[in-house]
Amino acid sequence: MGILDKKEGRNIYYISARKDNANKVVGWEVKKEKCERVTAICRTKEEALEKVKSLAANVGATVIIRKMDGSIQETLKFSSK
Repeated sequence: MGILDKKEGRNIYYISARKDNANKVVGWEVKKEKCERVTAICRTKEEALEKVKSLAANVGATVIIRKMDGSIQETLKFSSK
């Protein structure tokens, strides 16, 4: 298995603020790396974290949680079940 193969198999999810046209936070979204579609849209950051925990624990993934300004708040790592 080469280095490129390992990168393709990564499971990384992001939790980010979802903003409207006026740059006001209207919710939080869960998105998997390299996917164009959003996995989940939640009202609160806590709801997004609960949603991503179940997804990440099933496949063994890294979760990157962002603050409202887009900077990284925390990184969590989950092992697959």
